[in-house]
Amino acid sequence: MSDKILVLYPTNPKAIVDDLESLIESLQRFGFLGEAYEWYGETHYRPGPLFLRYITFLSSHEVIVINGGIDPASAPRVDSRERVHISIPSPTSEPEFFGGANVLPPRCPKCGHYYQGDIIELLNAWYIDKENFRWHCPICGTVFSVYEMDWRQQGGFGRQQIQIWGVWPGEARPSEEMYRLLEELTGFDWTYCYYRF
Repeated sequence: MSDKILVLYPTNPKAIVDDLESLIESLQRFGFLGEAYEWYGETHYRPGPLFLRYITFLSSHEVIVINGGIDPASAPRVDSRERVHISIPSPTSEPEFFGGANVLPPRCPKCGHYYQGDIIELLNAWYIDKENFRWHCPICGTVFSVYEMDWRQQGGFGRQQIQIWGVWPGEARPSEEMYRLLEELTGFDWTYCYYRF
């Protein structure tokens, strides 16, 4: 089984939320987050009453709910929007890559040229020297940090994230209202990507 996650994160890969508890309380007050519960030893949240105002679903999928010894053939089926859950991990000490099995070759943000090399080698080179690593586009000659490359919402970088579990790539995205709320609460812009592992 693989997990699919819609990840919201600051556009500045070094940005973090100073008071995470206050952010969580605000997201609950504004109806994005519901009640907290334990999920495999971590705190997760159910969607709040206004969740679908903040996250726009373009499609959904069927989820088979298996509890205990139920035969999967007779198990209830529900819409995936009813089974999403949210986590807000503590920030990391430095930017990390949010990407998994769905990572596609990034593009040059200036000319659109697709990166032709091994993505793992590119990420390893960045990981070794996160502050100074730069990529030179072989077509237009422009130099970019790995954060500036166009990862086509299939990967991203940052220290802070909000994870919405159970969302397939391309299935949903943050609404403009979500972006406005996060900017108001944190003081910086946010974006999103899809993560699958």
